[in-house]
Amino acid sequence: MTWVKLDDQFPDHPKVEAAGPMAAWLYVCGLCYCAEHLTDGFIPASKAARLAPVPAKHLERLCQVGLWTKVDDGYRVHDYLDFQPSGETVRRERKAASERMANKRGRSGDVRAKFDESSSSPSPSPSVPNGTPERRAQQSSQLRDGWMPSERALLWANSTFPNVNWPAETEKFRDHHLAKGSRFKDWDRAWQKWIRQADEWRVSRPGQESVGDRNIRLLRGELA
Repeated sequence: MTWVKLDDQFPDHPKVEAAGPMAAWLYVCGLCYCAEHLTDGFIPASKAARLAPVPAKHLERLCQVGLWTKVDDGYRVHDYLDFQPSGETVRRERKAASERMANKRGRSGDVRAKFDESSSSPSPSPSVPNGTPERRAQQSSQLRDGWMPSERALLWANSTFPNVNWPAETEKFRDHHLAKGSRFKDWDRAWQKWIRQADEWRVSRPGQESVGDRNIRLLRGELA
């Protein structure tokens, strides 16, 4: 499929206004024919009369206003190649697109073949059934002593809950889960949930001074 380019001022062009609405529609149909068949603006006389259901006089009207030019065996759209791509350009672009698609499909086929080959290869290590202690150990782990949240999690806490004293909460978090022997797949996520709950607890006690306010007062020297 090709496309026809029309200026958004096309309806107001003096030649179009002089041609009239029916001849203008015939002109648009002629552009579409040239683009579809890659004729570089040539319209055979036998085809021109059947482009649109309009009287034949409108063909001559397009020539009179300068939108078409009468040539041997048909008509030629005036300055067609100044605004529309040539047939050679369209064919070259189609060929390049076809080659790119073929290469892409070839690469996809290579990847699929490698995947199928690796999938059919025997596993070097025995599989562990679901539900066994070994399987659970792969899915979760205990908190190690001295654990700290990742830098990404700390940035999240500082930006989302700036009034939560996360160093103190982290210490309580570690003590709690080390004592319980808790196991999690993602300790950062568990810590983030703890920080959210700490913020909810802080908000539920409006009479207590927030950590952020206390830090500001310390900086101002209002507290000993």
